[in-house]
Amino acid sequence: MRNGGKSYTRMLFWLLLAAQFILSLIILVPIFYESTKEFTASLTLTTEQKQISKYGHFYRSMKDYIRQIPAEDNAVIFEPPGERAAFFWILNYFFLPRKIYTFPEYFMLDNDFTAKRGIKFVLIPQEKRFYFKRHVPRMPDIMTKSPVNFDTLAYPPLFSWVAPDTGPYSLSLCSEYAEVLNTYRDLEILLTDRWTMPQGYWSSIPRGQKVYWFVRSVDQDMTSGLMVFYKK
Repeated sequence: MRNGGKSYTRMLFWLLLAAQFILSLIILVPIFYESTKEFTASLTLTTEQKQISKYGHFYRSMKDYIRQIPAEDNAVIFEPPGERAAFFWILNYFFLPRKIYTFPEYFMLDNDFTAKRGIKFVLIPQEKRFYFKRHVPRMPDIMTKSPVNFDTLAYPPLFSWVAPDTGPYSLSLCSEYAEVLNTYRDLEILLTDRWTMPQGYWSSIPRGQKVYWFVRSVDQDMTSGLMVFYKK
């Protein structure tokens, strides 16, 4: 009786193993067939056909727009490599010998910065395509007074500007990579035409640090140019 039970268990094991093997074949054979068919078909494709097959609508959208951009013009993409890093490298691959830059959007407030790099277009990746927008340099709506651009400071700066109206305004402090402080968002204060940096925040800035800043209207589409100072 005991041997009969072992035989039954062994038989059941092999039956289950055979069933699993057959099920695996049913699932894997079609996948293997399709992969082999795609690989065989790709051998006869041109380089451009392979890129279209791989990148689909992104490639076609990009090619259509690039044909409209003069060869000497460069572009900027506001979303740096991250979750869309693959798009960035695809763009660089097909956009060469032109350049696609990545830097924070506030750098576009510096017209000299963009002019020196020949940046004439802004690239905006969307869900199923790339959108190219011509960059039009804007004149600052808010004129800054202090600190003077490229000044070197030994004490917490007094930021002041000529306010076109009663405001309110916010002031942003930035590094070369990101905005690090916004007075309205982070400190929950509204400004009129000046703001003195608190001593505690000034002490946290390393000596020799380059700090970018600009002023923006909270309620209207008005902004200053991008300014910079150094901490002594």
